[in-house]
Amino acid sequence: MKSAAAGPDLNSGRLLWRRLRRMRRGCVQGGAAGAEVCCRLTWVGGTTDGEFAAIGRHLRGVESTLVAKESWFCLNDSIVCLGAGITDSGGEITETVVDNRNLGTAGTNAVTVDGLRQPVDQGWSAARDDVGWAHIEGHGGCVFPGRAELKALREERTGAWKDINIGQAADPYTHRYLTLWADHGTDPTDAGYAYILMPGSRHRPPSPREALAESVGQHHRPARHPSSRVSGHGGQLEPGHARQTHRQRGRQCTDP
Repeated sequence: MKSAAAGPDLNSGRLLWRRLRRMRRGCVQGGAAGAEVCCRLTWVGGTTDGEFAAIGRHLRGVESTLVAKESWFCLNDSIVCLGAGITDSGGEITETVVDNRNLGTAGTNAVTVDGLRQPVDQGWSAARDDVGWAHIEGHGGCVFPGRAELKALREERTGAWKDINIGQAADPYTHRYLTLWADHGTDPTDAGYAYILMPGSRHRPPSPREALAESVGQHHRPARHPSSRVSGHGGQLEPGHARQTHRQRGRQCTDP
């Protein structure tokens, strides 16, 4: 089996930040790859001042009853991820994928949850309640300001490009993956999430930061980042009176 590239063995249903209705592999929705799919929802987009950005969307699942409203606020050292109104009535489990990390062909990168190092055995899985933060060795971490329920899985996956597109190569690729996600259960109503992604962060106490996230029915959640004096709401960016003139280095991840 080849191991020179990643891609076809990725669980495409668990892409980063994706809202997922769990369905069997190979179930094609919306037609073949590249097909245009029309959505009647009109709220999607973002804004930037050249350094920071705010992005939002009103999500509707393809050929499903899944709907959600989501925002991402891209700051100098982190991404604030907020969601509200996650609702489905199709009888499927709905998930929010926090990370789906390719660890290579033999990776054993440690994952630490609230200061406790988790097992590195392939096939390991766990569900943790009241999680404040998680960190993947060599990659970065995430902080849950209001704490959250988090699930984790280590697995080795094999796939070929022909599994994705007809007429592509049948050569198999195998890689190890570490996935972190929030399980909203079957047919959730007005579920939500709030977490801060910190790419490249170290496993130490963080610099001061604040993310105010409170779900209000079907409306987006506000966010504020004091050190950069930036606030945002529903895909709108509102810089403060002063602008941060330097980028923080040595990013860190632990209790919010």
